[in-house]
Amino acid sequence: MQEIAQLREGSLVEVPFAPLLLAHAQQRHTLVLEVRRRQVWKRILLEDGVPVDCGSNLAHETLGRYMVLEGKLSEEEFTASLSKSAAR
Repeated sequence: MQEIAQLREGSLVEVPFAPLLLAHAQQRHTLVLEVRRRQVWKRILLEDGVPVDCGSNLAHETLGRYMVLEGKLSEEEFTASLSKSAAR
C-alpha cells in the first residue's frame, strides 16, 4: 500500500481505484486525485485520506446526482442540500 501511495501517476488497470483510495487513506494524505479518459476527467479531493469533494468536467455529473441514483439520497434531500450549498 505504501508503494501505491507514493505513485504520482499511473493507470487504473495497474492499480484499481479502491486500492488507490485505501493506500492514501492509510497514509492520511491530503491531495487531489485526477482520473482521465480521453476528454473526460474526474477530480477527487482527499483531506487526511478522506474523500471530501469530487468534480467532473461533465456538468450533469455531480456527487449528489450519483447519490440519488444509488438510492443514498432522496430527490428532496438532494434539492435541499443543493439549496444550502448555493446559499453559501
